[in-house]
Amino acid sequence: MYKVKIYIDCHSEIQSEKAVETALHNLGYENAKNLNIGKTITIDIEAETEETAKAQANEMCKKLLVNPTSETYHIEMTDRNCKSAIDCPCTRVECANYKNCCTCVASHRPRGYLPACFRPSEEEH
Repeated sequence: MYKVKIYIDCHSEIQSEKAVETALHNLGYENAKNLNIGKTITIDIEAETEETAKAQANEMCKKLLVNPTSETYHIEMTDRNCKSAIDCPCTRVECANYKNCCTCVASHRPRGYLPACFRPSEEEH
């Protein structure tokens, strides 16, 4: 089973984002920049492979979940069958892969560095 997160963003030219950003500035939050209004959808998909689950998620987006005239999207996949997270020693709770060791290691490997939980504690930060 795969946990699928679909991040949906409005196109940058959507007027509601500009209106909200202007309103924030009018309220005194001039430091608020690059406002993005979007939504996140999470779905558990039972599939044999990650590729199959991602293909199904893409189909769902194109057929129902995303309005292509006003929205863009990207998909993140997590293997729910990963058992390594049960005793995960990671202290980086802000990490998007926290308690999901399989995904964490897979995302760090191509970049050539170890996840925080594999490094000595003085190197974690």
